[in-house]
Parts: sequence; C-alpha cells; structure tokens
Amino acid sequence: MLLMWFVLAPIISGVICYKLNRHIRRPVVIFIQSALAVLVIYSFSLIDVNGSISEVLGSDNAILGIGLSADRVSVVMVGLAVFLFTVSFVYTFPDKYFDEKFTMLFMILQGLICGIFLSDDIFNIYVLVEVSSVIIAILVMFKQEGRSIYDGLIYLLTQIVCMAFYLFGIGYLYKIFGVLSIKAIREAIPLVEASQLVLPFAFILTAISLKCAFFPLFSWLPRYHAPYSAPFAVSAILSGLYVKSGIYMFIRFTDMFSPAIQMSDFFMIVAIITAACGFLLAVSQKDIKLMLAYSTVSQMGFIAIGLNFTDETAWWGSVFHILNHALFKSLLFLTCGNIVDVYGTRDINKIRGVMKRMPAVGVATLMGVLGITGAPFFNGSMSKYFIQYGAKGTALDYIIILINTGTIIVFVKYISMLWGDGGKKVKVDGYKISVALLLGVLCLCAGIFSPHIIRILFGIDVSVNLLLYIEKVGIYVVTVILAFLFYKFFLSKSTKIYAITQNALTFPQIILSLLVFFIVLLLATSSAVDPAFFLLPG
Repeated sequence: MLLMWFVLAPIISGVICYKLNRHIRRPVVIFIQSALAVLVIYSFSLIDVNGSISEVLGSDNAILGIGLSADRVSVVMVGLAVFLFTVSFVYTFPDKYFDEKFTMLFMILQGLICGIFLSDDIFNIYVLVEVSSVIIAILVMFKQEGRSIYDGLIYLLTQIVCMAFYLFGIGYLYKIFGVLSIKAIREAIPLVEASQLVLPFAFILTAISLKCAFFPLFSWLPRYHAPYSAPFAVSAILSGLYVKSGIYMFIRFTDMFSPAIQMSDFFMIVAIITAACGFLLAVSQKDIKLMLAYSTVSQMGFIAIGLNFTDETAWWGSVFHILNHALFKSLLFLTCGNIVDVYGTRDINKIRGVMKRMPAVGVATLMGVLGITGAPFFNGSMSKYFIQYGAKGTALDYIIILINTGTIIVFVKYISMLWGDGGKKVKVDGYKISVALLLGVLCLCAGIFSPHIIRILFGIDVSVNLLLYIEKVGIYVVTVILAFLFYKFFLSKSTKIYAITQNALTFPQIILSLLVFFIVLLLATSSAVDPAFFLLPG
C-alpha cells in the first residue's frame, strides 16, 4: 500500500511531533517532508509507466473498500501539497507559534488534503473535507484573539452547512447506485435517466462551488484572512493550496456527471462573474492581506474559465495555472507576512519603501507580482497564454484580457508599497528569505520551461506560437501602462472606490447566498436536462 502513506504519514508524524521539543521537531519535520517527496517521485514514476495507481483498503472488493487512486493530475496535486507544506514549515521555523500544537495541526491538515486528492470514495471525501475544515478553523483561532475566534467560528459554521448540501447529494447518489466509488458511479451513470441526477448534481456542485470560492459563495475566503492573528503561513496554504482542493473536486465531479449532465455554459458565466468581482473587491481594499485574498477569488474564476472550455489546450492551461497560482500566491502571502511584521500594519497607505528597507523581500514580492499579472517569461504568462489560446477569435478572448487588466490594476496598487522612503534597513530571517526567493525563482523557471514542465507532469505536448505570444506580450505592456495611469490619476486619489465593500457578509447572508445559488443551479440543470422544463403545460 503506497498511496495511504500520503494520508497516514503526516497524521502520525503530527501526533509524534506533539511530544517533541522545538529543536528536535525541525529535523523530524524536514525528514518526514523529504520522505513524502521521495514517495511522490516514486508514485509519479509508477504512474508514468502504468497510467494510474489504485488501492483498496479494508476489503478485497473495490466497490466495498476504501478506494484510493492516483493519476497524473492527482499525484501532481499531492506533490504540490508536500512542497508547499514543506516551504511553509521552513518559513515558520523562527516564529513563536511554531510549537507542538501548530506542528501537529499543520501536519494533520497536510494528510487530510492529500487524502482529498487521492480518495475515490465520495463519502470519504466528505469526512476529509469536514475534518480539514475543523483543523483550519482551529488554525484561524490559533492565537485565541476575539476577532479570530469569531471569524473562525463563522468559517466553520459555513463549511458545515456547505458540506450538508454535499452529504444530501451523495446520499441521493447512494440511493440510486448503491455504491460510493466515483469511478463506479461514472460508469453506471449512462444506465439511469439524467433527470434522476439533477438534484444530487445541484446539491454536490453547490457545495463544491463554495469550496472553490465561486460567486456569490466566496465570502468565507477573505473572512479567513481578515484576523490579524491568523498566521501568514496558514494563509499561504489556504489560498495557495486548500482552495485548489475545491477546484480539484470540481474537475472530478463534473467529469463524473459528464455522461448525463453538462453545465459548462452555466459555470462559464459563474467563472467570469467570479473573476470580475474578485478584482473589483481586491482593488477596493486598503488591507494588503485582503487584497491578496480577493485576488485569489478572481484567480479561481480565471481557472474555472479555462476548465469550462471545450478546447484541450485551454483546459490544460487552467490545470497548469492551478500550480502557478499556488506558487506565486503562496509567495505573496509569505512576503506579505514579512512586510507586516516589520511595518506593524496591513494598511497599504502606511507602507512605503519595502525595496530599500527589505531588498530581498521586495525583489521576491515583485517576482510574485510579475507571475500573477502574467509578465513575459513568468509562469502566469504561460498558463494564461494557453487558456487564452482556446478563446482566440471569440468574445471570451476580450473578456480574459479585461480580467487580466483588472489583476494588473490590483497589483500596480499593491507594489506601490515597494517604492518610496521606508526608513532604516532591517534584517529579515534567513529561513523566510530563502523560502521567498526559492518561490520567486520557481515562478520564473516555470514560465521559461513551461512546455517541458507540462509534458513531464501531464504527458501533454503543448507548443507556443511565437507570433501569438509576441502579441500577448504587446497587450501586456500596453495594459500595464494603462493600469499605471489609471492608478496614478484616479485610483490613488479616489476614496469612493473603497466604498464598494468594506463589510463582510453575515452568517445568515452567507447561507442565503448558498440557498440562492443552489436554486439557480437546480433550475438551470433541470432546464439543460429537459429543455421543456420551463414550458407551461398545454
């Protein structure tokens, strides 16, 4: 049994680390993470030869046992999880909150996320997501401050209600098929009428849409980042990795239902609105951590746009953008933590001169910004190129340009804190600088070598049309100039933009938005399955 160790090893190690002192925990954590990295490489080599790996725990029957399976995409996601948890651990080594409780919780969370990526059982996914939500809520409340406790509880209650929708959906599927295996259900779906699947589809995809932070269900994500006490390493994992588990579930469950239900047009509209709302809300913030949180919402919409294309290049571009976003958004959250530690504020109007005061942090931040905005040769540029390639010649091509323009405006504002007089130069811990610069270099390398990386990781051959890429570079340069002028002459002088929203949704409003989304999805799915659904009798 190979795959189960990606789940069990971190959980067992977390419990062991709880009993170790601080100096022993560091080498133990590095050893465990290194061992997991070796397991990822070995698993990938097996998949490269066999195509996939499947294991069944607790029974010889693949239908009755607990199924784990890995293909190229899932093992890459597990590898991403191991890498990001490793660099996040290294980042936290100098911090006071790197104690036995934090280490145990962080390790357990890693095992749970790996389980979500590997599980073939829809009920086990429910259990893994629920437990990981509890762990995340505890990490939000880790420093036990008033605001963090309130936001942590709101987050937890939201996730519990969300997964209740998921539970109703899988219960309905079990009633129809009598199995819980994703693979088995997909094979059996053509044998039943599509109309029987409308309700479970709506239940499950509503829950998954909240996990993906789709419009209008994204308010839980910035709420998690709002407390000043929430550790930045945890924020990096949440935005860089955990929200990707929702996207991964979206990929798997839409594929599972695909023989009977196709709702790509509906989710394309949702994705576009999500991307647009994300950058509008990001640019309206003064809090740099909330700017990054809302930009994650926008990027989730951008990823979903590519996933709902019929073009294969755009689809793989979105999968590649999942990895790229994990790199540059983790980088930005970690450097944001360095900046806040030194300046003692998250108000962007009170932070200036980061480049002079913390040159290495400033350079790493700039590399992350170049990645997320799609600057030439950086990783975001290539994944966005592949997504846009699938939209060439359509209205979506211009929509993607508009969305990326919004992203550039957000980060033109964000990097304003890099310039100016920041005061006396300060020394930043070597662990933190090393992690930031490593992620920055990876953002550059993943852009330069992107076709080779995609070929190695996913076995897909993609090529770059030089003329189209030069055109994309030209559009990027023009967009950056326009974004800078917009910031200098309007955004930096306007106070009205901050009035777009400054108040998070209350818990009843969050649940209401969840119900509204479910009803709209249910009606849209019913109409897609039966075009006569809205016609009056007679």
